[in-house]
Amino acid sequence: MTQAEVQERVQRKFPILRRVLSADVRIEHPVVRLRSGSDDIGMELDISVEMPVLGMRSGTVGASGKLNYNQAERAFYIDAAALERLDVPGLRPELHAKVSAAVGQVLQRTLATVPVYTLKGRTAAETAAALALEKVVVRDGMLVATIGLP
Repeated sequence: MTQAEVQERVQRKFPILRRVLSADVRIEHPVVRLRSGSDDIGMELDISVEMPVLGMRSGTVGASGKLNYNQAERAFYIDAAALERLDVPGLRPELHAKVSAAVGQVLQRTLATVPVYTLKGRTAAETAAALALEKVVVRDGMLVATIGLP
């Protein structure tokens, strides 16, 4: 699966609006980052946060996590997503931790429940992968599946 294929499928799931810690968080415009040599997958996203003491602020975030395959759903998710970067222009330093906590929770919950890619058996390779997938790694900007014999 190429980065472009993953990007196309992820884009369809956004925008997402969640409420956490008295904050309304909207995340949209995901850009998928595949890291060669690991099962980490990252995303750059636009965010909007509205909190009572903050008002409305917009910016960008970077997050990454481990790629996990749920065989029952034939879907890949990002588990243990961690907020790596939060850029919100005009955000007062004393509010940075609160906004980071709210955005981090939304990203972690969202990326763990929104599939990055679902194997639907469109090709023989997808059907085989869904049945006998052993692991997935990122190599040269692609998700590469290792399939074992059943």
